[in-house]
Amino acid sequence: MHDPEFGRVLREVSIEPAWQQMQCFLERARLRGEPVFACHPDTALDILLSTIHFRAMALLCSETVETEQNIRDVRALARSLMTH
Repeated sequence: MHDPEFGRVLREVSIEPAWQQMQCFLERARLRGEPVFACHPDTALDILLSTIHFRAMALLCSETVETEQNIRDVRALARSLMTH
């Protein structure tokens, strides 16, 4: 059963701050004169999060179940995606 309170809290603590941060990133890039794809921050956020999610799942599913190493690999992957 869907819990509306969970959805509200998730939106307040995760989705809205991430949306605001993505909007800020896009605006700062635009002000620096960098080419910024013309899309809504929701779209940019979906692209970033789905990329991290699918790459992380591929990594976790194809490697051993060595939790600490997998966590380090996923963190390294996320850092790499954020810097490129």
